[in-house]
Amino acid sequence: MTSPAQTNRVSPFRPFRHRAFAIVWTGSFVSNIGTWMETVAIGVYVTQATGQAAWTGTVAALTYAPTVLLGPFGGALADRFDRRRFLVAVTLLQTLLAATLAMNVLVSGGLPAAARAERKATAIGNKMVARRQMPTTGRRYVNA
Repeated sequence: MTSPAQTNRVSPFRPFRHRAFAIVWTGSFVSNIGTWMETVAIGVYVTQATGQAAWTGTVAALTYAPTVLLGPFGGALADRFDRRRFLVAVTLLQTLLAATLAMNVLVSGGLPAAARAERKATAIGNKMVARRQMPTTGRRYVNA
């Protein structure tokens, strides 16, 4: 004999019995994972490119600026247009922007050319200071 409490229990996985819901949920889950991976990667990228944690914090804070500024407009547009097409268009735009970012990182070799040049110049400058050489003559100088 089963008790009434056991027969009325609802499984948390019950919505996944509907194929359409399962597809949308799985797509959203994968997209969310990708978004968080991109967020972490951008933080690491900015830290490596600039060498300063403050810029990483600034980029993280500015990540939410489009949501704050464009959120009300997006809500109004979602109410005016077909939601399915609007969602597909916004998702394709996100995909395009992520692919553009990935291509920029791959083409630049992981760091922007300016950041690589700055690091190289800094390393050369540090070596020259350590050797106490003048940049133009290469002669050693004495601290006064």
